[in-house]
Amino acid sequence: MVHKRKLRFVTFFPECQNIHLIKDVGMIPYVLHKDFGYDSYMMCYPNGDYPYLETEVPGLKMILLGHNMPLLDKAAKFLEGRSSLSGSFVLLSTLIDSSIALLRSGRDIDILQLYHLKPESFLVGLIYRIINPMGILYLKLDLNLSKELVSRNMDHPEHQKRGLSLRYFLFDLAHFDIISAESRGVYAYMREIFPFFKNCRDRIYYLPDGIDAQRISSLSRPFEAKKNAVIHAGRIGNPQKASDLALEAFADICEDFPNWELLLIGSMDRHFYRFIEELKSKRPSAASRISYLGFVERDELYRRYSEAKILLMPSRWESFGLVVAEAGALGNVLLGSDIPPFQDMTKGGKLGYLCPVDSLECLTERLRHMLSHNEELRAKSDQISRFIRENFDWKAICGNLNNLILGLSNNRSGKS
Repeated sequence: MVHKRKLRFVTFFPECQNIHLIKDVGMIPYVLHKDFGYDSYMMCYPNGDYPYLETEVPGLKMILLGHNMPLLDKAAKFLEGRSSLSGSFVLLSTLIDSSIALLRSGRDIDILQLYHLKPESFLVGLIYRIINPMGILYLKLDLNLSKELVSRNMDHPEHQKRGLSLRYFLFDLAHFDIISAESRGVYAYMREIFPFFKNCRDRIYYLPDGIDAQRISSLSRPFEAKKNAVIHAGRIGNPQKASDLALEAFADICEDFPNWELLLIGSMDRHFYRFIEELKSKRPSAASRISYLGFVERDELYRRYSEAKILLMPSRWESFGLVVAEAGALGNVLLGSDIPPFQDMTKGGKLGYLCPVDSLECLTERLRHMLSHNEELRAKSDQISRFIRENFDWKAICGNLNNLILGLSNNRSGKS
């Protein structure tokens, strides 16, 4: 019997740190390894220690890029914030380092996954395509409608001047076999409107991010055992997360609901400490009811989600929003912005409450309604928990990706 070797899947993500291993960057190659038998690797620079390789994603291996052009790296660092040449030097250094790595192992890589619609991905993809013409190239877009797509519309004459025509040429030359969007809104925009993808609409797929449904299910608790807690999680104070609106909405109504609290979980932008202190001084009734827990490890984060009833996320944009999926799977009802990924995870708003972006008035009114209608909250908590686990499980999502890969692989094997 001829032994068939495992398919080798490599994620190229130069800036990968330990925390990325439990996000989509690390979870996709890990789940493909764990559940579908792939030989999975992360290709990146050494960016600190990676304890999650043993505790969270065992079996995922690393291909570490070397810094082969230290003078370029030093020049880029020196020019950072002073000249646009810094970015060009970083890109050139990355291309040299990745070329060396791909020359060593590129022919053994069956699938190379890259991230984001940017020149680095196009050029690295092209290098891989030259080294391994039969290999499969996968581009995960990680895009959102409100911030990036409109600003990158190729039809705009100003953008033509900035070199998007060259970007399109490189993108077309790399010829990505799989291109995925994380939300149905972005997926539809890509296939139907966005001119950048006019020649590859049949290679665009909807593949959302996900959760480990089995692990999360074991941590869930009934609604009756939950506390009267609202959670706002992520990069607290980052403009994307609209943390100011979350705090103001809670502060506006908390005096009428004395048995509810707001928990802030995640790293916090330094400037936002002052905002919180000023808010507490203006709203004394909210001072003792808002707690900042800082960054917590995943098990502790899941425990907090399982104890809470509401997730308050008025994000101005998101490509997906892992926080919403994890908290929703543990029965947190979402009060968030009306943006594509949140629409997906609340079944068009039926399983949660959505507001226009930056609408403090809507957030305040909806939060008041939620805190006043416990039975409605109970019903939605159960519904969103089941919906997220059934539709955003990493194993099912990676199963769909595996089917795409096998279809392409078998087709190419038949032609070779």
